[in-house]
Formats: sequence, structure tokens, C-alpha cells
Amino acid sequence: MPLNLYRRHRLECEGAHPEDFRSGEWEERRRGWKACNCVIHVSGTLGGKFKRRATGRSTWEDARAYAAALETAGSWNGQVAPPVKEPTPVADQIAPRATIADAINIFLENRKACRVR
Repeated sequence: MPLNLYRRHRLECEGAHPEDFRSGEWEERRRGWKACNCVIHVSGTLGGKFKRRATGRSTWEDARAYAAALETAGSWNGQVAPPVKEPTPVADQIAPRATIADAINIFLENRKACRVR
């Protein structure tokens, strides 16, 4: 699922937008929209973790490039996560099974060793 980009306006917004008002790129393309340099934020889920973060960019092109880099890395720190080591199959961990004849012989040898009749 792609990350969401939105601009979160500050108190000193040059466009006189209310503080903490959030606007999207499509909204800012409308006629009559007052442009500003407030920071664009990104939100979404990467690597199974939902976060919201400031991109540190004020242009949509730069913010899209930042979000694309995060999506490519697949993590919020921007570094590619190491591949997950697959567990070894259970069959490799279990010793081979004894046959019924082997079990009977072991049982009888134990009884002889303990001198049980």
C-alpha cells in the first residue's frame, strides 16, 4: 500500500491556512489556493509498522521522491531490511525413528540388564 503525503500547516503559514490544517496535492492545485512553504508529511505502513513522519521537504516532487525511497527500502529508517532467515524444516531436526523390532530388542536388553524376568 503506498504511503500518503499531506502538507501540515504551521501557525506562521504564508498562505494564512489554519494551524495544523492538512491539505493534499490535489487540493493545492485548485484555482485560488494560496501557496505556502509548510512541510509535507508522510504516513503509512512499512515493514508492518504504521508511522507518521515529516519529510523535511516543502515541494511535492521532493516529498514524492523521499516517500519512494522509503517504499523501495521497505522500512522507515531508509535502509533495506536484511532478508528473513527461513527456519530449518522440522524433518531435519528429528532423529530417525526406531522400528518396532528395534524397540522390542532394546526393551528386552534393558530387562536382562536389570535382571527382571
